[in-house]
Amino acid sequence: MLANDILDRMRANRTEALKETGGYNIAFGTTAEDMESSGIPCSEDCTAAQVVNTDLFQWLSYVERLPGGQGQVDVTSGVATISIRWVDDRSGATSAPFVTVTAI
Repeated sequence: MLANDILDRMRANRTEALKETGGYNIAFGTTAEDMESSGIPCSEDCTAAQVVNTDLFQWLSYVERLPGGQGQVDVTSGVATISIRWVDDRSGATSAPFVTVTAI
């Protein structure tokens, strides 16, 4: 569900998502707080770049609800790789990754 959420947001703002500068690209360790310091919230008359920050802020806010939740987004040549990891105490693992790869 979380992977599909950010993918839907990227498809709605496709021009920014496909930019060579990696509009939606973030690494593990980026937090919602990091995005908030980039100018969130933008509620009306937002530029496409402000929509990216708002999308990432909202998405990371959901991801961070998972125990130790972190997200990563990489878009290269129109292909998005969404990675989400969290602490899964049931398996004894320190983090359990979930990866989705799809065209935008």
